[in-house]
Parts: sequence; structure tokens; C-alpha cells
Amino acid sequence: MAVPAQASWVVRKILGAVMFLSNTTDGCSALQKNTFSISKMYYEMRGFVPSVPWRKLICNTFALPKCVFITWLTVHDRMVTCDNLQKIGVQCSMQCCLCDVGFDTVSHLFFDCPFSTNVWGVVLKWLGINRRPEKWENELQFVVMKYKAKSGFHQIYRMVVSITVYLLWRERNGRKF
Repeated sequence: MAVPAQASWVVRKILGAVMFLSNTTDGCSALQKNTFSISKMYYEMRGFVPSVPWRKLICNTFALPKCVFITWLTVHDRMVTCDNLQKIGVQCSMQCCLCDVGFDTVSHLFFDCPFSTNVWGVVLKWLGINRRPEKWENELQFVVMKYKAKSGFHQIYRMVVSITVYLLWRERNGRKF
């Protein structure tokens, strides 16, 4: 279909984009139907992307965005801890400033450190959960497997995890710097 010369510049741009997309997407099904959907076009161009198991801990949570961001960094092991700083050549003391026993790593800070283990244990008791705190990887798996529903308590638990991670990180930074 040729673009009519008498059409306005906006219509020419739109029709040109449709022709371009139909040529570049090899018969895109979103363009071949009578009704066009931006979301269908987006998903077709993006392709299949599997969802990550910790998505509910980060997305659609009631925690503050700063808490969610710190939790996201923690899940991806992108926190600016001394072990990550030394990987890029920055020299700093590896000793944990919360307990003076272990190394300043994400896995130690959440929840190998006696200080953070104690804090998380108190939070769990406050929530009415009778179990011992575990390492970060196990806690993350526990949240993903057990607290994935939309019920109020599950949402509160996920929010409390994010807030606790944020407050422990803030306490660590307050003592370190």
C-alpha cells in the first residue's frame, strides 16, 4: 500500500511506520489483524522472557521504593560491600562493622552476621513466625516459595523483608562511614 501524497505529514509518518514494521518483522501477527494492539506488538518484538522467581519481592510491594531498590541490589549481589569494592581495585577494611567478626559481604551481612541475625530473629518473632533466621540465599528462597500469594500477611511479610534489608544496610553504612 502506497502512502498517499495528499495525506498530512502525520498520516504519512504513521503509514510509513506501519510499512516499515511490516517489512522488518517478517509478517508480524500484530500488524496483520484489523485491530492493532501496542501491548501485543511489544510482546511480539520483545520475545518470550521468563519471569524471575523473586519478582513478587520487588514488584508490586508496599515497601518504600528506596527499600525495594536496596533489596533489588541485594538480590543481584550488587551492594557496595568491601568484597565488591576490592573486586574493582578499591582497598578497604574487609571486617564487618556490625559484629567485628566476619567479612563485609552480602551473604555475611544478610544473615550470617550475629547482629543482623538477631535483628531478623526479633522481626520474625514480631510477625509471629517461630523459626530461626537462615542465610540470605535460604531466606530469599523461603520468601519466594512460601510467601508468593496476594493475601495480606504475605504482602506484609514481603514488605518487612525489604524494609529489614534496607534498615540493616543503613545501619551498616552509619557505622562504616
